[in-house]
Amino acid sequence: MSSSQFHTKLAKYINTGCIDRTDLFLSLAKPNLPFYKNAGEIIKMWGNSEDRVIGKSLNFTCNKYTGENKKVKEMMQYINQELSDELFGAYVHGSLATNDSISYSDFDGLIILKNEVMRDRKKLINTAIKLSKAYSIMISMDALQHHGWFVLTEKDCKNWPVTYFPPVLFDYSKSLLNSGKNIEITYLTSDTNNKNSLNRLCNSIIRHLSKNAIPENSFQLKSILSEYMLMPSLYLQYKNGTGIYKKYSFEEASKDFKSEDWRIMNEVSDIRTKWKLNSGLTLTDYPKIITPWVKKSQIKHSSKVPDELMQKLDSEFIARMIKLTNLIRNKIL
Repeated sequence: MSSSQFHTKLAKYINTGCIDRTDLFLSLAKPNLPFYKNAGEIIKMWGNSEDRVIGKSLNFTCNKYTGENKKVKEMMQYINQELSDELFGAYVHGSLATNDSISYSDFDGLIILKNEVMRDRKKLINTAIKLSKAYSIMISMDALQHHGWFVLTEKDCKNWPVTYFPPVLFDYSKSLLNSGKNIEITYLTSDTNNKNSLNRLCNSIIRHLSKNAIPENSFQLKSILSEYMLMPSLYLQYKNGTGIYKKYSFEEASKDFKSEDWRIMNEVSDIRTKWKLNSGLTLTDYPKIITPWVKKSQIKHSSKVPDELMQKLDSEFIARMIKLTNLIRNKIL
């Protein structure tokens, strides 16, 4: 199993407990059952993962979050009360960390599990359940939150997965732990991994857009738009061999494309800037375990996209989205 496959499964486990389709029905019967069922498999996969120092060393200092966002403060209180002994690190990154969030912003959070948690089945189960409940705090902030925690382990610091979490993001992160956090990582860039990551994203976008219709509910629309706006940063990571903060990736990547082809990216970004469609599922009894059924409820309860915006997202708009995606993908073929 590749590193990226393991981290995908680990994130699924930590956020919902579910790592395959059979877990969906277990979570419906009792939300905590998948956490017990899958803990042993996760520990085994972690034990088989690479454990050696490799590449270039970097040190980062992430100060404690001191902003005013109420939900980030609520998350800090929960993390420090419930999980401080189990976490090697916990970070909010992106616009919430840099205090320039807008209506579109969601909660981007990274947690790093201590090795001792990954060696102990009982500790892993308890930690995962608590982190799934923390995921519900994210959803209480943004009803359209379409991802949970980014999840790594202490062992990953020896061989940091740069395509999963580019080290540059630590420059735009704040610690959720009260003490703040210094972190040292070693990493080795991989052209193949960067290429594969960008290729997977482009293929996913084209697969969704080839249905020739933009979703009419705000949850699914936000999901596809967010995916689309990841392309510039992943393209530059492939091109330059190093990550870039997403905010700065649009202008830099645009230099490699004709203005008429890149215009669609600006139009998608403009929808993000003017976003007001945040109504949807209301969690009144959180913190609670988040199951895949909660995500289905998020889709069901999300608001309908206004007709004015849907008219803009017509077949011509979709065709231009697909064209730019293909142009970006062709850069790596």
